[in-house]
Amino acid sequence: ASNDGMLLNTYSHVYLNGQGISGGMVGLLKGKGIVQNCYAKGEVKGRQSVGGLVGAAQAESQIVNSQSSASVLATSSYAGGLVGVFNNYDYGTMGIFRSYSTGSVIASKGVGGLVGYIQGGTIQNSYATGSVQGEDYVGSLVGISSMASRIHNSYSSSKIITSTITDKMGKIIGCEQRGIPSSDASIPGIYQASFYTEDDASLQEMGCLGSTLGNSPELNLIPATTSGQTFTDKGWDLTKIWQEPVSSTTYPLLR
Repeated sequence: ASNDGMLLNTYSHVYLNGQGISGGMVGLLKGKGIVQNCYAKGEVKGRQSVGGLVGAAQAESQIVNSQSSASVLATSSYAGGLVGVFNNYDYGTMGIFRSYSTGSVIASKGVGGLVGYIQGGTIQNSYATGSVQGEDYVGSLVGISSMASRIHNSYSSSKIITSTITDKMGKIIGCEQRGIPSSDASIPGIYQASFYTEDDASLQEMGCLGSTLGNSPELNLIPATTSGQTFTDKGWDLTKIWQEPVSSTTYPLLR
């Protein structure tokens, strides 16, 4: 576990077969811990809360300018290409920024190309490209989003693999999950200027609540041919944060 410290400029090549929370670099990130400019590759296996870089991140932790190419397998639930579970209760000021994952992700439920389960945090200027496989709460970017989580200027080109498509799967978010009405848990997420490539017509953009969201999510299917304008029209910064797509069939990469 890492608590209130900073892990900076670190590389990990890992083959981990964990029994619980497991991450390619950090198992449990707590307090005001920061992982910045870090990279993990290899294979990460665990039971629950398994991530290519961080297994579970809590409280005021942040992940910045980091990446994982590790393949991820949770024998139970909550697996993400970068982070298995991200729990933050201040509604959006902490989270995952300028980061990405490219490894495959497998779990039974709560499976996302970038994050398996995010609760109250922010994903901004980040993306996922690895395949995502599961049976419940499966999304190409995030498996489950709850507690007013925010996703801004991010995308997923991950492909969803499943035996049966259900209403708890989504092209970008597997489940927009809300709890007790009139409580904090009922606040919808805020999803802006974000994209996906999964085009299976039988999938919703978001599972569970889908189109009943109150905050008019701005989620977009990336067209078959793209240009920088596809993204700048939605307010993306292709001069300081993202690179221009190198061709009409590729997507922006982070600088």
